Amino acid sequence: MLKPNQEISLPYSTHLITSDESAINWLDNDPERRSSISGKMVLDLLKLTLLMRLRQPSFNCPALMLTAGQDKLVDNHVNHHIFQKLNCPEKRVRSFEHASHDLNLDPAIEDVSGEIADWIDAKVLQLI
Repeated sequence: MLKPNQEISLPYSTHLITSDESAINWLDNDPERRSSISGKMVLDLLKLTLLMRLRQPSFNCPALMLTAGQDKLVDNHVNHHIFQKLNCPEKRVRSFEHASHDLNLDPAIEDVSGEIADWIDAKVLQLI
């Protein structure tokens, strides 16, 4: 039985988060780094996953989904399935094939931030 206050160790190492050695060292030495989550958070994440699979989410704005092609923590097939069900005026998916889970800590950060900036610029130009 899972108890809400029970701490559950995250079953992965920092090497699955990023391939950047300096980021791995920073994560490994960060005193604020989370290496476990509460039972309540696990249950909340499961509920959210179930709701997203059962419902067809709808937004009145464009959506951008960025994925990491070398992600070993998240199943991108599930991400794409849920994103396809998303009801919104415009959707764009961009995959960074050589990137690991955390795009913010990946060597591809320049490409990632450029993609986000270009997407925002295009949306702003559509409003003018």
